[in-house]
Amino acid sequence: MFPMLPMFRSATYLALTLFVAAPLFGSQPRAQDWKPTNAPLSQRLLIEGIERIVIPATESKALRAALDDLQETFADRHGHSLSLQHQGTPKRALIFQRHAPQVYPHGAFAIHAQGSRVFIRGSSDEGWINAIYAIAQEMLGARWYWSGSLGFEWAPPAQRAFAQRLHERPAFVQRRLHPVNTDFARRNRLNDVYSFNHNLARVFSPELFKSQPEVFAEVNGQRKPPRGNGGTDPQPDLTHPAAVEIAAQAALDHFGANPSSNSFSLSINDNVLFDTSARTEAAVSPLRYFRTRPDYTDLVFGFMNRVAERVFDEAGAWQTSDGEDRYLTALAYYWTEPAPTISIHPRVMPVLTSDRAQWHDPAYRAEDKKLIEAWVASGAERIATWDYYFGAPYPYPRQFNQWIAESLQFMSEAGVDVLFSQLPSFWGLDGAKAWLAAELLWDPQQDAAALLDEYYTNFFGAAAEPIRNFYELAEQYRNENEGKADWIKLYKDESSIALFTPEVLQQMRGHLAAAEQAVGLPPLGGQGIGKEGSDQAVGVPPLGGQGSGKEGSDQATPDRLKAGLQPEQTARFAARVQVVSQAFQLTELYSAMDQSRRALVIACFDESPAVVATKLAAFEAARAAYEEYFEQYIGSSEYAPERRRIALGQSQPERLAAAVLQAESRSFRSLSDDPQLMHLGYVARNFLGPVLPNLDGWHLDYRASEHFKVIASRLSEAGDAGIRIEGADIVSLFRKFPVVSNRDYELRMRAAWQISLDNRAHVHVAWLDREGHTLGSEVPLRLPLGQRAEHVQIHLPFTAPNNAYDLRVRVVVSRQYPGDYLDISEIDFGMLR
Repeated sequence: MFPMLPMFRSATYLALTLFVAAPLFGSQPRAQDWKPTNAPLSQRLLIEGIERIVIPATESKALRAALDDLQETFADRHGHSLSLQHQGTPKRALIFQRHAPQVYPHGAFAIHAQGSRVFIRGSSDEGWINAIYAIAQEMLGARWYWSGSLGFEWAPPAQRAFAQRLHERPAFVQRRLHPVNTDFARRNRLNDVYSFNHNLARVFSPELFKSQPEVFAEVNGQRKPPRGNGGTDPQPDLTHPAAVEIAAQAALDHFGANPSSNSFSLSINDNVLFDTSARTEAAVSPLRYFRTRPDYTDLVFGFMNRVAERVFDEAGAWQTSDGEDRYLTALAYYWTEPAPTISIHPRVMPVLTSDRAQWHDPAYRAEDKKLIEAWVASGAERIATWDYYFGAPYPYPRQFNQWIAESLQFMSEAGVDVLFSQLPSFWGLDGAKAWLAAELLWDPQQDAAALLDEYYTNFFGAAAEPIRNFYELAEQYRNENEGKADWIKLYKDESSIALFTPEVLQQMRGHLAAAEQAVGLPPLGGQGIGKEGSDQAVGVPPLGGQGSGKEGSDQATPDRLKAGLQPEQTARFAARVQVVSQAFQLTELYSAMDQSRRALVIACFDESPAVVATKLAAFEAARAAYEEYFEQYIGSSEYAPERRRIALGQSQPERLAAAVLQAESRSFRSLSDDPQLMHLGYVARNFLGPVLPNLDGWHLDYRASEHFKVIASRLSEAGDAGIRIEGADIVSLFRKFPVVSNRDYELRMRAAWQISLDNRAHVHVAWLDREGHTLGSEVPLRLPLGQRAEHVQIHLPFTAPNNAYDLRVRVVVSRQYPGDYLDISEIDFGMLR
């Protein structure tokens, strides 16, 4: 049975559209309410009058699960069960009928009431499932706000009587939030229609390289065999005529083997390793930039056009075996974000990639809207989008409901109707994001503020207002302080939490304390999630495995719906508040660890050994507290994200502190011929530039960007020497040094910097054996946020592990904003004696 809830004070419900004429959808607008016919209520069939369900003999797993949900919610609401049968047209029944896809495309459905029979029509199980949950939500008041055992709650039904004729179609034909729990996705009518992930590595495979190496890219004069890896394999040579034929044949082979398939992805690999030969240079010249990155849109989508001509215009693979239109999909990703200057083949589906969480930046928001409109006008029949709704791995409440609502409405009105977004579930910190997005993907014209009113009031009861204040403070603070937009800003950044000051986190904890008090919970108070102060102590359901919404529910009769707030409801509200509070405690402990780490690093540059020792002890204590809680939380909470989605790589500043705290000075023998990084000339890697200094023994690898430059250090005492890095997307300065196992070494560097939020500058080391295999690696230093105008001396001591033969040192700088720099006047590695 599902838990019961009394009426609440403010709600807006999912809009269903009534078309009283033709059942075809075309471009007809969607109305905002379920609109019954004008017949008196007594003459229309009421939901409680239904007695049975008639479905075809064959049921998919998803349809069976949806029917189970309908039967259970109906029984809980109305006190009697719905019987199930596989044939006939009995009275007082829901009767499922299948029709042509052209009539009910992409999960659309119709509900027709004829006397005491209700016919549910769709072209697929998806359409039927969508109709089932429309009935469950609108006529029974069922809501699945989260996944799992706490996710279900009742709302007042929007209406009891069936309309005589009702048709509905979703605004977005694809509505996928990856990897949100599959039960949640089904219950909130999310789906997956088209394929468009990185795929060229599968088409241009290692096997193909053996027979046709000429179609693979030459990157900086080298053509390396691919490894079949979409993350590291370069793109093929998109200007080569044979590459077009290979891609077209791969698509045709796929469609031939899968007659019902409606799409084939030719999206670029997840990198910017494009061919750098003269032919590609000519194709992208004169070079243009967009958001500081090279503009390769015409190169990539010109290739897509040529492939589409062969697949569709010449081979005629226009439709699936069911008559559905087919597409070749391609990510408009990173270097291919900007709109094309060429027309796009109508059956090429561009997939716009944008972090619309950053619409808080007015310039970015305006530019992104123009970009959407330009792609819609490009000639492509269908435009998709890949958004970034994370969630984990961000260790704080990354709230942007305002921009979810505004962007979905704008895109829908502009003509975008396919959405994929990454949203690894971090339910306590994400709050309403998944449910709100699912609602608006079905109908973006809904009132998002009213939906949020419903969510807070219905799901948190007496704690609604303080919980709302908690999330809205997080959203407001992020909007006002995250600053200039950039590509998925702060993603997988160990110091992303620096966005939130301890003071604002304390204010947010105050709202949670008020929420806990409102539902009778003792404040979490940093106690973790053990037995003391846990949910078991207040009588709410223990945190366990994923459930279907049945656990912890009451066995109430329909009359209980009118009886006011029940003890089990209070327990559910308390359990949900506790999920939020426990998730936020992870935020607080992570913030304390990050604050103490940055304080330790700064102390190592400025303070005495005694102060450094105190800061080191504080950091180690904060890290231990975070790691202990992390293990408890990940292992105990049904609503924690998967470990792999929240675990962030961490720098380890103990070596920096050890250099300050060492009791005696040791002699240092340099293993570098040129610690001052003298410039031995200048060279451009390829036509993308820029001109870079040639350094003895050191190498520079980078992604090209508009303002990227590496010049001599401004603080070097050796003239044309050292390096100063500015405008970097990402750049790595690296080399190897020979080592001997179990010997003591030290890396030394003199550096100055300006590092803003999201700019990352760190030292990475890896120990290699004689065969070049990695024995171990670490990040012993991440430079702290802020400015150091004068050079700081940095020492990092190491002991080589067993079987070590080389040490690879990398200084990595990424995401530099205007004014950021890293200035290195000296870098040396040597043996300690």
